[in-house]
Amino acid sequence: MIDGVDISPALLSTGPSPRQTMFFYRGTKLHAVRHGLFKAHFITKPAYGPGRAEEHDPPELYNLDEDPSERFNVAAKRADVIAEIRKIVEAHRKTVVPVESQFEKVTARR
Repeated sequence: MIDGVDISPALLSTGPSPRQTMFFYRGTKLHAVRHGLFKAHFITKPAYGPGRAEEHDPPELYNLDEDPSERFNVAAKRADVIAEIRKIVEAHRKTVVPVESQFEKVTARR
């Protein structure tokens, strides 16, 4: 389960996921959003740890049904999908309540 939604049909290949949208965060920064067949990357970073994060405007966009390895950026061809995902992000951000970073709180004591 993710956030109380049973996604086992998608994981077990017995049916589709009931969730149409998923948000991908690294810490407090929204890096990507998957909506339906598409995934938009607003920020990319080569790996966890060292490596420079790169912001994308417009975001990189991949059709995961046709390109599951995310090799072919289709953003230039699908401005409609990017606009839809931007609306979803805007609505999502209105629901996010900032909280104190427990990691920073603990490491500041040292």
